[in-house]
Amino acid sequence: MACLLAIWVVFAVLLTMAWSLERQRPELAIWSVGFWLGALGALFLSLRTILPEGLTIGLGNGLLILATGLAWLGIRAFDGLSLKFWVPVVPTVLWFGAFLFWPGFREDVNARIALVSVIIIVFSVMFIRSMWQGEAIEPLPSRKLVMGTMAVHGVINAVRLPLVVVAPVMEQGGIALSAWHGVFTFEIVVNTLFCGMALFSLGRERVTAEYKRASQIDALTGVFNRRAFSDHVDGYRRRGVGGAIALLDLDHFKRVNDSYGHGAGDKVLCAFVAMVQDILPQDVVFGRLGGEEFAVYLPARNRGEAHAVCERLRRTAEALPVDWKGNRLTLTVSIGLCGDVPAGVDLGVVLGLADRALYAAKRNGRNRIAFADGSEGQGELLPRVGPAEAACQTGTSPAEHQASS
Repeated sequence: MACLLAIWVVFAVLLTMAWSLERQRPELAIWSVGFWLGALGALFLSLRTILPEGLTIGLGNGLLILATGLAWLGIRAFDGLSLKFWVPVVPTVLWFGAFLFWPGFREDVNARIALVSVIIIVFSVMFIRSMWQGEAIEPLPSRKLVMGTMAVHGVINAVRLPLVVVAPVMEQGGIALSAWHGVFTFEIVVNTLFCGMALFSLGRERVTAEYKRASQIDALTGVFNRRAFSDHVDGYRRRGVGGAIALLDLDHFKRVNDSYGHGAGDKVLCAFVAMVQDILPQDVVFGRLGGEEFAVYLPARNRGEAHAVCERLRRTAEALPVDWKGNRLTLTVSIGLCGDVPAGVDLGVVLGLADRALYAAKRNGRNRIAFADGSEGQGELLPRVGPAEAACQTGTSPAEHQASS
């Protein structure tokens, strides 16, 4: 029992220190209180040969039950769910009611073990369910540790139920005597250790994940930044998935900033991003490369399919009104599209081809799509030839140009 007490105290101190630094996190406050109550309960149980049983067995087990319920409640707070404070209270009241008002229960160690085992089984299922729901929203490694630990804990306590009947525990001088009781007591110590580690780690893992997301996301628009865009595109290409890359640049964006201020420019950028996200399919990678320039990677799309998506973006942007302090701002977008890009072509080369196409679209009047051939980009920037070159002059797709020529 001394080991169990030490574990509860150590994690109570660690969680309290964490909460003192991050007071905006309610789960840390709940877990801190829970572990201090658990430490107090373990202290009472460790003194069962010295103090009256009402304090040691009765109060000690009641506090440990309440502490377990608060650990579950902290998980709900961690995931932003409603806090059902009555849930930890109900089994605690059940325990105290049985211990105080049912003499046969108070004197029967096997009845006490059976009730505690049932409560632990219920809490184990609740822990697993809550962690499973949270895993679907925010996968974190320690969630699996909690689910695994509580699954084992629940199964072991289910095994205890028939054992109190077929091989009941005997008490002598306040000490439980049984061939199996010591093994189950050891499991409780291990379970407390692993759960404490997991709960403490959950917050660290979330903070780490948030820092990682922040390093990948453009602060203004909420889409991938240049580095994250390249990483996600490379992920597709490592799996052998080719596709098309388009560079999008808002036309005359500097005029918006100069005429109406940077606040207006920011609103235009955010409105444009929201429009693009509504149009793009789920598997497409979209990012802001800097300023008013964006990039789109369309995996497993040929040039015609990529052009259809880009043309829809262009036309929708053209019709997108942005209101700013009584002024109606309009925008157009020029697009450089590099289609039919094999997975093995260097991404820097492909972006260079798309950038040349974007420059051609700007040079030839803006608000249009220009093309580059990604299938020929084997380590160098190749000139556009044939239908692609002509398409740069007209804003049509290569297929449309061939049909009209």
